[in-house]
Amino acid sequence: MLTLLRKHAQSWLIKLLLGVIVVTFVISFGVGTFTANKAVVARLGSDEILLNEFNQRYQEELDALRRRFPENAEQIAQQLKMREKVLERMIDRRLLLEEAEREGLRITDRELKDAVARTKTFQIGDRFDFETYRTVLSQNRMTPESYEERLREDLLLTRYQRSLMAGVLIGEPEIDLRYRIEHEKVEVDYVYANPATFEKGLTPSADAEKAYFEAHRKEFTQPPQYRIAYLVLSAAKLEQGVSVRDRAVERYYELHSEDEFSTPKRVRASHILKQVPPGATPEQEAKLREAFAPVLQEARAGKDFAALARKYSDDPSKAKGGDLGFFVQADMVPEFAAAAFALERGQVSEIVRSPFGFHIIKATEIQPAVVKPLAAVRAQIAERLRVERAERKLDLEAERLPQRIEKEGLEAVAKTLGLQVAETPWFDGTGVLPGLGSSAPLHALLKVRKAGDISAWRRNPQQGHVFFKVLETKPARQKELDEVRAELTRLVRAGQAVERALADAREAFKTLRQPQQLAAYAKRRGLALKTATFTAVDGSLPELGANREFQQAAFRLSAEQPFGLGIKDQHAYLIHLKRRYLPKSQEEAGLKRRIAGQIQGELERYLLSREVERLKTKTKVEIVAPELISTN
Repeated sequence: MLTLLRKHAQSWLIKLLLGVIVVTFVISFGVGTFTANKAVVARLGSDEILLNEFNQRYQEELDALRRRFPENAEQIAQQLKMREKVLERMIDRRLLLEEAEREGLRITDRELKDAVARTKTFQIGDRFDFETYRTVLSQNRMTPESYEERLREDLLLTRYQRSLMAGVLIGEPEIDLRYRIEHEKVEVDYVYANPATFEKGLTPSADAEKAYFEAHRKEFTQPPQYRIAYLVLSAAKLEQGVSVRDRAVERYYELHSEDEFSTPKRVRASHILKQVPPGATPEQEAKLREAFAPVLQEARAGKDFAALARKYSDDPSKAKGGDLGFFVQADMVPEFAAAAFALERGQVSEIVRSPFGFHIIKATEIQPAVVKPLAAVRAQIAERLRVERAERKLDLEAERLPQRIEKEGLEAVAKTLGLQVAETPWFDGTGVLPGLGSSAPLHALLKVRKAGDISAWRRNPQQGHVFFKVLETKPARQKELDEVRAELTRLVRAGQAVERALADAREAFKTLRQPQQLAAYAKRRGLALKTATFTAVDGSLPELGANREFQQAAFRLSAEQPFGLGIKDQHAYLIHLKRRYLPKSQEEAGLKRRIAGQIQGELERYLLSREVERLKTKTKVEIVAPELISTN
C-alpha cells in the first residue's frame, strides 16, 4: 500500500509508470494537440505533421532522456540526432495508422474501455479505480480524452501488426533451435600456446631487425617535443585570500535552511484499508463506511491494531500488521497524509477516504522536524561560500592571466600570486610530467604553438589551471635504426616467438588422439592445462574474455572429432571436448515460451519495417522544413 500511496505523491515516478503504460508498442507516438501553430514540418500525401506536434513529442523524449542523464541530456540528444529520429518515427506511425484505417481495422469503445481497466497503474487491488485513473492523468497534465486517443491508436497499431503476422507460424523446431543455441554448454580442456614460453634461445639477426624497421618505419616516428615554463593556479591557492562576511553566511542560511539544514517531520503509521469498488455510488460508499465503523471502535478501544489489520485490511501491508514504516508528508496522497500527520503518537484517526478506499490510521512513532541552528552550520556555510568564490575568481583569472603574462612576464606574475615557476623537461605526449600528470592533453595543446607563445591548460579548480610559456620546440622526425635497436630486438623476438608458438601448436594438433596427449604436451612445454564451460552466446569466457574464435572452435567439436585448434590475434589454443550437453532445467517450458515471444517480436519488427518501406513507396513523404528539426 505504501508503494501505491507514494505513486500519487511523486510525479517523477508517476511519469515513469505512465511512460510504461503509454509507450507500449514498437512505434508509440501520439498525434498531439492541434493549436494555432500551423507550421508544417512534414507532409505525407495529403496529411501533415505540424511543428507543435513534433515539438511536443520531442520534448517528451527529451524529458525521458533527462531523467536518465540529467547532466548532459541535450548533448546526448544531439549526438544521437534525436530530433531527426523523432520525426522519422512520427512519420512511420502516421503511415501505419492510415493504412490500418484504410484496411477497415477499428478499435471499439468497449475494447478501449477494457484496455484502460486492465492497466495495473489504474487499479486498486485487482480492480479499476476511476479516482486513481483521474489522479494519475491529472498529475501528468493529461485528460482522459487525450490519453484514450493515444491508447486507441496504440491498440490499432497492435491489431495491424497482428494482421501482418497472419499466417506466420513459429514452429517448435525454431524454438528448440534457439533454446539449444542459448542454453547448450560445452566443457573443454584447453592449452594456450603462450609465445613467452617459446622466446628462450631466440636471438634476432641484424638483418631481421633491419627488415622489420624498413617495413614499419611509420611506427618509429618521434612526435614533436616541447619544453615549457609554467605556473599552476588552483582554487585552493586563491581561497587563502577570500573572506566571507557574516551577513553572507546568514543570507545563505535564510535561503537554504529548509532544503539543506532541515530534517522534515516523519511519521511511522499502520493502517487498515477497506477498498471501495470502482464506480461505487454514494449510497454504496455510505454502507461500506457504516460496516467499517465497528473496526474503528475496536481500534479505539485498545484492541491489538496489528491483529485488526491482519483480520480486516484489504491491503498487502496487513501481513505486517498494517505497518507502513516511516514517511514524510509528501510521500502520501494528501488525504492520507493530512490525517496521519495530525495524529499524536498512539492515536487512532477517524475513517479517512482516499483514492484507495477507507483507512483507519494509527500513528506508532513520530520524529519531529529538526532544523540545525545557524551556529551549528556557520563554519560549513562559510567554507562553501569561500570555495565557490575562489572558483569564480579562478575562472576570472583564467581569462585574464595570459594577457598579464604577455605584458609582465611569467616570473613577475607568479611573484604577485605567491607562486613558483617550474620548467618541464622535453616531452612528447607519451609520458608523465612530474607535478602535472599525463603529458598527452598538454602536448595536444602545444601542436599549434611555437616558441615564445603563452597559453593556458584549463583543468578543474582542484587541480588548478596551468599557465605556460613555450620555451623550445622540436619538430616530429623519423627515428634512425640505431636509436630503436633495443626496441627492435624486443619486437622481432616477440614476433618470432609467436610464429614458433603457432607452428608448434599446429604440429601438436596433428598428433592429438587421446586426452592424455594434450596434458602431456602442456607438461612438456611448461604450459597450463585448463578447463572451461560455456555456451555459444556467452559474451565473456573465464580467463579468456571475449573470444569468439575459441567458442566457435569448441562448438565445432564432436565425439568423432574431439580436438580443435583455435587461433585469435596470433594466439593459439589447443582444445579437447570433454562433453557437450543441454542442462536439465525446471524452467525449460517457461524459457521456451520466452524464446517464442522473442522470435515473434523479431518477426513483427521485421515485417513492420518492411511494411513501412512499402508504404513510403506508395505515399509521397516530404520534409517541408528540415531546418526546424535539424540537430545542427
